Amino acid sequence: MFGGKADGGDRDDWMSVQVKSGTAFPTRIWDLLQSIPERGGQLRAVVHVTARGSGQKRDSIISMKLEDFIEWFGSQHSSSQEESQTLTTENEG
Repeated sequence: MFGGKADGGDRDDWMSVQVKSGTAFPTRIWDLLQSIPERGGQLRAVVHVTARGSGQKRDSIISMKLEDFIEWFGSQHSSSQEESQTLTTENEG
């Protein structure tokens, strides 16, 4: 909540996340994301790529709506995690 280097995700979690709010909200990226037509069954995302010149390695990141990410991956990951825990428990005893 105070914007430290480890906003979310513990060592045992599958993802470590930085969460920022306020004036740093990337309006340009949000507008690009909103310009992608919604189609049932598809996630919308914007990929950002550096342009360092010919022959140079490019860095890239991806942005998507958090709500879409949670809807797509959240429940699926939770059920996979529960199945994994069930299998581990069954194997132990």
